[in-house]
Amino acid sequence: MKVNLYARVNSSSRDTEYLGEVYLEPGESRPLAINRIGISKSPSTKVSLLERFENTLRDCRLMGFYMMVITCTDEPSSKAFIDRFFKDYVENKEVSTYIQVVLSEADIQPASEDTAFAEKLGWKMPDHGKAFAYAIDGNGKDLGVIEIDLKAKDGAELATAFVNAHVPDKLDAEQKWDDAFEAARLSNKRV
Repeated sequence: MKVNLYARVNSSSRDTEYLGEVYLEPGESRPLAINRIGISKSPSTKVSLLERFENTLRDCRLMGFYMMVITCTDEPSSKAFIDRFFKDYVENKEVSTYIQVVLSEADIQPASEDTAFAEKLGWKMPDHGKAFAYAIDGNGKDLGVIEIDLKAKDGAELATAFVNAHVPDKLDAEQKWDDAFEAARLSNKRV
């Protein structure tokens, strides 16, 4: 059976994005397919790097994630490497414990506020064929930095090891639940 797949960007939008056509057979099993959809922000709504950093840190604290800032060149091969080894949870499930902020040459213009902010935090733009990755906890503390030669044989292994080395502690939902009820009991409140 032929099926055309479409997705809405959000529930209030009438805009749909075509995901493709698939052929389904009864009882068939398929590998996971990932489609990333969304609305790109227009250049007029660009937020500063400082605001983006602060918003991402807030989200990290709220969700128990860490931030991974990755600086790279605008080369397609750099972006492909970063997408695969720093963002693809099928390649490495631990990347899903980070909120990634990828900064390319196009994102940080020389002599701009963003450049000054990046320099203040020690973030560097790499040479061609290389990338920097910075692991940062939810409070803004630097956990580690690595420069990776994207064409080196061990580049993928180094990226994976760096991601795995700075994974945040797993949150215990049952413990949080128990703590919330205990706090409510002690403060004489109902949950």
